[in-house]
Amino acid sequence: MTVEKDDAPEGEDVTVDSSESSTAKKEDESSAKPAREIKGNLPYTASPGSIKNVLDAAIRAERPDKLTNNVMETVFGLSGGGARSVPPILKKMGFLQSDATPTDVYSKFKTDSGRAQAALLGLRQAFPEIFRKNEVAHRTSEDQLRDIVIEITGLKKTDPITRHIINTFNAIRGYIRKVSVRLLLLESRQTLTQAKA
Repeated sequence: MTVEKDDAPEGEDVTVDSSESSTAKKEDESSAKPAREIKGNLPYTASPGSIKNVLDAAIRAERPDKLTNNVMETVFGLSGGGARSVPPILKKMGFLQSDATPTDVYSKFKTDSGRAQAALLGLRQAFPEIFRKNEVAHRTSEDQLRDIVIEITGLKKTDPITRHIINTFNAIRGYIRKVSVRLLLLESRQTLTQAKA
């Protein structure tokens, strides 16, 4: 394989032994750390503002047939890695089917009257371990939520992933208005039971 080299005389090529470069590449790959496994299967993104941006755009835009990267770029006006990290979270929330088709919960979220209930249902589906620890986790303080996340995951308080999980949770719970907790819990349980049936 022949490549141009910056420090080679102008017009001359420098030959690089491709077996050496592929060996170095294999060594780099084998020394890479494996992905950390986080207990509790709690979803998160390093860009929680992207969740809010996608959900805000979903409220304003027409319901798409599928929420693809193309739809997020052309209809929602959002692009980049942060926006692309959101659909898996929306799937876990029950807002999208596995093929990225919006669900009835997605449609309910688009309405003013159904948004809080849909957001709570989504939180419950995406973060069931948190709600097992505290049935009204969407009403907890930041410190209480952090303690629950640490208890579930075993992560340190200072671990960036702890902050990402909390920020992701908070981005969604921001859509829950202060309404009767009892009514929301009852309705979200009924909807969850119906969705599982």
